[in-house]
Amino acid sequence: SMAKMQVTLLQKMEELTQGLLPRLYSISSRLLSKEKLIAVGGTLLTLFLAYLFQFLMTRMLSVGQYGDLSILISATLVATVPIASISSAITREVAKLDAQKKEGRINFLLHKYLVPASLFGLLGALGFAVAAQFLYSSDTLKFSAVLIALSIPLNYAVGVINGYVQGREKINVFVAGSLS
Repeated sequence: SMAKMQVTLLQKMEELTQGLLPRLYSISSRLLSKEKLIAVGGTLLTLFLAYLFQFLMTRMLSVGQYGDLSILISATLVATVPIASISSAITREVAKLDAQKKEGRINFLLHKYLVPASLFGLLGALGFAVAAQFLYSSDTLKFSAVLIALSIPLNYAVGVINGYVQGREKINVFVAGSLS
């Protein structure tokens, strides 16, 4: 009787295992789709590059200059905050229009926001770069300020484009834009 129960138990376990493996494979293939792997890889690459930047800057700059660079980066982040709300609004509208198959309205929306956002970012970048020339005495920081300022209009343009591609659910393009 005990041997019969063991055989029955082993048969049941085998049946469960045979059904479980295909289900686990199906779940893992959905969880680890190509797009999600690209998104995770892109995020890891961005984090690594940010770490590398911080590592290099701590060795190249004095303590005071590194503090000034941190303020510069913080000011850039504050300058790019508005694009997050614009990007969210664009994502919502593009998704709604995409569901309604209104291609012309989507293109109109993209052009409507892309040019003004880029111009607004460009004006902010110019102001930022000019102000930095008066605020910092170090040539390294002045040059860094100009480079960082150039990222502001790019962030605004990429924010609009990211809103568009998120609304259209094109994750590969979204990740490529996020890396810039």
